[in-house]
Amino acid sequence: ATTSAATVSPDSLPPFSDWLIGLIPSNPIAAASNGDILPLLIFTALLASALLQTEAAQRDSVTSFFSGIREAMLVLIGWIMKLAPIGIFSIVYPLAATLGLDAITALGSFILIASGLISATIIALIALVAALTPVSVMQFIRAVAPAQIIGFSTRSSLAALPATFTAAKSLGVKDSVSGVVLPVAVTLFKFASPIARTSGSYFIAALYGIDLSTTELLTIAAAIGLFSFYTPGIPSGGLLIMAPVYESLGLPVEGIAILIAIDLIVDMFLTAANVTANTATTLLLSHYTSSTD
Repeated sequence: ATTSAATVSPDSLPPFSDWLIGLIPSNPIAAASNGDILPLLIFTALLASALLQTEAAQRDSVTSFFSGIREAMLVLIGWIMKLAPIGIFSIVYPLAATLGLDAITALGSFILIASGLISATIIALIALVAALTPVSVMQFIRAVAPAQIIGFSTRSSLAALPATFTAAKSLGVKDSVSGVVLPVAVTLFKFASPIARTSGSYFIAALYGIDLSTTELLTIAAAIGLFSFYTPGIPSGGLLIMAPVYESLGLPVEGIAILIAIDLIVDMFLTAANVTANTATTLLLSHYTSSTD
């Protein structure tokens, strides 16, 4: 890539003390608008800790306010996603017209490779569960299949959460464990995202004639892993937070629109893998803490 975080000169880096002070935003709204995620997360954690020290009624009013903001933003994102095909077509059509059949072939190859890699992770997860717990391969497959199907068809781990609870219970996980682990896993644990989004970034780089080094690919995977903690629980939500990563590595941000245009199939497999990972993680934690029935 022409621009990379790895190429920044050590002399140009700010002093550590300045970096440390910068973690506490003087203006949280400005931090949010500028995409300063780490300071924003720290402010959020501090605000949440402070709220715990207030009266329940006051705490509930603040929580209700931010819950309303969250729901409104998800509706707004939904509107944008409905209008997105028009903008995506405007971006993809000139590219396809210029590259012709080669672009279509490349798109098909990416979908096959990404879906294949994600499917391989599902198989690996099932094998891991069978190796580390008394649950057999077929027993796990039968239990998790309904949740996988819902996740695959809706492209939402949240939509599959009730079925995931049922899967965990049928595998002997106590409600006291799954009731804590699964909601956290669905919210924070996007197991397959680094695989899908890194391969997508490599595809975009190749499409635009940009060479990515191994270090840059690992940087993308690590960044996606961190960013997945605040990925919105909507179809293709992981792609909506990729812009800062692309900008830091000199990749064209409009490439994200191309990925969104072809993300339907990949995101189906991705969600099924995340549902499988959530169930497997809950089962493994339950098994090793002796919390299975």
